[in-house]
Amino acid sequence: MRNLTEANLSDHVIAAMSGAQNARFKEIMTSLIKHLHAFIREVNLTEAEWLAGIRFLTAVGQKCDEK
Repeated sequence: MRNLTEANLSDHVIAAMSGAQNARFKEIMTSLIKHLHAFIREVNLTEAEWLAGIRFLTAVGQKCDEK
C-alpha cells in the first residue's frame, strides 16, 4: 500500500477516481472528498464519531426510501 499520510490522503483518493467516465460525477466527488476531508481534520473526528455519522445517514436514507 502507498505511504498515506494526512497530508496526501485526499490527493490519493481523488487520483483513485481518475478513471471515472462521467466528468460531472468526477467533479462532484472531487469536491466532496476535499470538503469532507477538510471537515474531518477541522473537527478532529474520531473513528467512532465517523461510524456514528454513517449510521445516522444510513438511517435517514432508509426512512426517506419510498418503499
